Amino acid sequence: MRLLLLIALAAAGANHPLHTPANASSRATHQSRVQLNAQGDIVRFYGIPMDLTLAGLKRLPYHYKIGHYSAEGDTYTFYTITAKDGVVFDLGFDRGRLDWIRTSSPKMVGPRGVGIGSPLSAVKAAWPDGKLLYGVEEHEAFVTYDPEPGFMGMDYYFEPSDMPKEAFDSDYRKSRDIKVPDIRVSHFGYSPPRYPDDTFDRRSASANACAPRAGAESRASCARWSATYRYRGTALVGPDTAFFSPLGKPRCAEAQATELCMPLIGTGIDWLRPHSPTACPKLYKLEFLGRRDLLTAGPTYRIIPNYVLAYEELPAPPQGPRQCDKAL
Repeated sequence: MRLLLLIALAAAGANHPLHTPANASSRATHQSRVQLNAQGDIVRFYGIPMDLTLAGLKRLPYHYKIGHYSAEGDTYTFYTITAKDGVVFDLGFDRGRLDWIRTSSPKMVGPRGVGIGSPLSAVKAAWPDGKLLYGVEEHEAFVTYDPEPGFMGMDYYFEPSDMPKEAFDSDYRKSRDIKVPDIRVSHFGYSPPRYPDDTFDRRSASANACAPRAGAESRASCARWSATYRYRGTALVGPDTAFFSPLGKPRCAEAQATELCMPLIGTGIDWLRPHSPTACPKLYKLEFLGRRDLLTAGPTYRIIPNYVLAYEELPAPPQGPRQCDKAL
């Protein structure tokens, strides 16, 4: 969907000219404009808070104008704002909250010093685990680099015209058998997370308890379960059990982490389980929305995954003889 939005905005004329990237000293200055939290999310970008509301937009000390674009048969509103250092952004809102931000402003330098005009080689050096994606979507060519596929909401875009024409050939073999040139970033896009990360603090979770609906059953449920949080980390998913370890903690497949891993309950990740009851558990890098049990003591909180945002299967953890069937 983000690719479609980018294409639609480009068609609407919401682009800005591409210039030579800034020098090192200029990049250092611009880098101070990017504020990150402990999880690596952008929290403030050139003076624009990522928790911005539509009402808050009017209170920012920056000029903005309103535009419209069409995508998938619908018409949407976006706001073009000139922020600090004259960097121009397009902002999109959903239900009154900032949903996405994008720019092709030549003065923009993002996280890790990568900005508009940076070569693909610099993007890869800053984000070595990322992936370059290109192809055709909705009859439009696209080229994008995802720094951490599926997990960050951040994308660097490139002009398809800078790629060999074979990159967009309908023959998959031709499109992949090409040498990608050191193309330069033309656009940057970011989607802020919609839900806060769980800090696993009992007081903050209680304060973030869900809003009960009418009825005793709903009130009892909200007394036990927190409101929705975002969770990121690794999960060891077996045929009947699943355990989660937050970002920055040892994986549940490692012996020293076994007693600290949090059980994942419910049916929200059943589709990630091995298909056979005797199969070995699978290890995933996982990002999901869920709710935490407020009545259990840490560190082994129980969590209900409600919606998986992103996942990546990791190499299978080592298993002892006869522990499971590795062939399944």
